[in-house]
Amino acid sequence: MKQGLLGAILLLMWLHSLQAQNKELPEPNETSQDWTSLIEEIAGNAEEEKNTENWQDILIELAENPIPLNTATKEMLESIPFLSEDQVEALSYYLYRYGPIVSMAEILLIDGMDEKTLRWLKPFVYPGKPGTPPDVRPTLKDALNYGKQEFRIRAGRVLQEKAGFAHTSDSTLNERYAGDPLQLCFRYGFNYKNKMQWGIVFEKDAGERFWSSHKKGIDYSSFHFLLKNQKRIKTLILGDYQLRFGQGLACSNNFSLGKSVTGTIPELTGNNLSRHFSTSESNFFRGIGSTFILKPYPEQGSENRTSYGLDMTTFVSLRNKDAAISEGSFSTLSTSELHRTKTEIELMDQLKTYTLGTHFSLRTSQGQFGFTALTYGFNAYFNPEWKPYNVFYFRGKHGGNASLDYRFRYKGLLFFGESAVDERANLAILSGLSLKPYTRLDMSILLRYYATDYHALYGNGFSESTSTQNECGSFATIEWRLIKKWRFNAYYDVFCFPWLKYYVHSPSFGFDYALQATWIPTATSLISIRFKSKTKARNATDGSKTFKDVVMQQKDQLRLQISTKTGAWTLKTVLDGSRIISCLPKAPNFGFSASQEADLSPEQTSVSLSVKYAIFDAENYDSRIYSYEKDLPGTFAMTSFYGQGSRLSILFTYKISEFAKIQLKMGQTAYRDRLQVGTGPEQIQGNRLTDVKGMFLWKF
Repeated sequence: MKQGLLGAILLLMWLHSLQAQNKELPEPNETSQDWTSLIEEIAGNAEEEKNTENWQDILIELAENPIPLNTATKEMLESIPFLSEDQVEALSYYLYRYGPIVSMAEILLIDGMDEKTLRWLKPFVYPGKPGTPPDVRPTLKDALNYGKQEFRIRAGRVLQEKAGFAHTSDSTLNERYAGDPLQLCFRYGFNYKNKMQWGIVFEKDAGERFWSSHKKGIDYSSFHFLLKNQKRIKTLILGDYQLRFGQGLACSNNFSLGKSVTGTIPELTGNNLSRHFSTSESNFFRGIGSTFILKPYPEQGSENRTSYGLDMTTFVSLRNKDAAISEGSFSTLSTSELHRTKTEIELMDQLKTYTLGTHFSLRTSQGQFGFTALTYGFNAYFNPEWKPYNVFYFRGKHGGNASLDYRFRYKGLLFFGESAVDERANLAILSGLSLKPYTRLDMSILLRYYATDYHALYGNGFSESTSTQNECGSFATIEWRLIKKWRFNAYYDVFCFPWLKYYVHSPSFGFDYALQATWIPTATSLISIRFKSKTKARNATDGSKTFKDVVMQQKDQLRLQISTKTGAWTLKTVLDGSRIISCLPKAPNFGFSASQEADLSPEQTSVSLSVKYAIFDAENYDSRIYSYEKDLPGTFAMTSFYGQGSRLSILFTYKISEFAKIQLKMGQTAYRDRLQVGTGPEQIQGNRLTDVKGMFLWKF
């Protein structure tokens, strides 16, 4: 079997590497600060639930393979997704003009850098040895001798019995779970100086069988092999990978901040081609992808500044996806990728998809320009069940997109954007402008127009809705560092939908804005207050009409956060409030949450502990409150609170040695307003939900 052969190859490489002595010193920031708490701050609008898992995957990749600033190219700096183009330019110029960086604190001397940026950067970069990076192409022998490897196994379950595991009645046969309650994940990774990487992931969710007879293998398995800087081959990936071209109107399944009060402009940056190394089963390509250097671009400081560089990325993907195919057509594409019940197993891998395309990237001294073309198809006809809101949805067996993207600077102004068309010449346009009137003020504006009948299967452009379709709007953001230790952020977004949407049975409009003030009294403390308000249309709750009345609904949110670090202790207090106001004659809905988090990380010890306790009271799902809590690597815990209750979570870490550690996580949610938790096969009798999980990590 392919999986058995692959495992044997990896085992031989591992045994060979153990015979060699690792003569390289560990990366300087292997013992740097814990960066996981930064996710919530960087995400900003995490309650939008958009690509949250990808955020952690990419940041894990950066943390495990930090960038040496003094030998970093501009493209390496662009791979840091929260750095703006202005910051990358300023950092590149500083390194060229003033020489190597001696300490991380020196970053504060660079134009556009502040304490917030330094705090975000520390876990992912280090100064490194000065000098020009040698053009050394990786060899298999050197990789096996000096490469770094990682072995990770994670397991967890909910302690209470869910209805899907209680086989009590034949009438619920289709909702019974075929497997056990354990969630299991195995991951092995190899990395040699970020130039040669490979990895494999095996995973089963709770309720799934570990070995799928339908798939004749482990329920989910992923493999990749990555090679960089091999003559004209800039990047080569075999296996599972991700793509990001332009601003995502035609193709992007990579890092996206969306609306955020962090001051970062909503511009997609980063690598066009990157590996997929997570348990996400739906958001990746499978096949081969490569980036070729057709003409090298001169490095910073080169005399030939009028020249240009040209890269070409090509990719082919063949994947099976879950769908119910009947008489050669399917109406929905399952994205949950869960295979627990008889119904879910019958959908498994029924739909065969192919995707192929190319992207050209031209870099000049004035800016960067790109062209993307891709096509995709299925082995069945996509025909969604007709509804008034989906009359413009894609229907057929084949589709495609083409786009032009740009990013250039003119007299201190940064212009970026993309224009895309689908196979029927329907149009999508995004255009942005960023400027810095003076050192302490950053501003940007973004305009978007996505035609009602524009289709992009892999599109992920900036939007209010979940798809790059049927939307137009304008978004503006500002960051003002008026005085030392104070930062003010705000954004405003106005949008409209020319056609109907799910749960909105008429054309509609809305607006969204946020204000945030942050005070950093000391280097180890922070106080911030944020107010957000969103007003948009939705159907009135009247089930007697085919076309329901549409009303405007406003959701206001207020958050106060206080965090401080004293010695080995880090404390964070968060107060959240929400209010739902509707045009209907009924009282507003309210939500409230208060949480206290305490982290203990004593120096000179191998034990650390993180405890968080939260209480909440939200009248319904609309007034829910999202709360981030620390979790095991590879999992993202953004809990939504609604109803009445409390939650306690404890994360314990024991560092066995410099190369191995164990982490244990326990969380329990106790409700005061119900005697059952969940619905359907996920239902639990009682008012408590307890989840436990553990992980063993070994680096060698």
